[in-house]
Amino acid sequence: MAFTSILTLVFAATMQSATSAPATTARATPAQATTPQKQGETHALSLQSTVPMPLVLGRMDHMAIDLKRNVLYVSGLGDDTVESVDLAAQKLLAPRTGLKEPTGIVYLDSDELIVANGGNGDLDVVRSDAPAAEEPKADPAKGETPLRGTDKAVAERAKTVRKVHVGADADNVRFDPVTKRVFVGVGSGNLTIVRTDAWLMSGLIELGGHP
Repeated sequence: MAFTSILTLVFAATMQSATSAPATTARATPAQATTPQKQGETHALSLQSTVPMPLVLGRMDHMAIDLKRNVLYVSGLGDDTVESVDLAAQKLLAPRTGLKEPTGIVYLDSDELIVANGGNGDLDVVRSDAPAAEEPKADPAKGETPLRGTDKAVAERAKTVRKVHVGADADNVRFDPVTKRVFVGVGSGNLTIVRTDAWLMSGLIELGGHP
């Protein structure tokens, strides 16, 4: 059966002003929750657009955004890729390949993309050059397996410039801009701390469960 991934983009809409209606603590019933939106009403989130991703065949995970280039990065956990979506053109760009079950992902203002690999416990730091448009090499709807990231240009874009082993089952990634440290949730209950000035592990925080 053909499977097509679709990325649904939801953006914040204008909130109602505090003077438009008094606050209430009443909980909506299922019937109220499904009532169609009336004219003039606003909500915190609204559907903006959907982007078909027919070449992405597996599960997707975390996301990060490059606001300078207006590119959204999505961890393609099931395909061992990081997908790139041009938000302005609303189209899928060339992937970053060679990863191992990528999960957590963070974009830094230094044009570096930090990717946690749950499959091998590595933290990959990739130069975040603008990805190019991708030309499909196969049609999944016809049962053909896409060969992605095989040309030289894509291989260059996917090159890892730093690699740090942070621990098994690497998952969530967060960056502290004050201390310039990266925190990675690993294993059954640890946070690995990584220095971004030297890309070395600088500490480990034990927790009570998988972060």
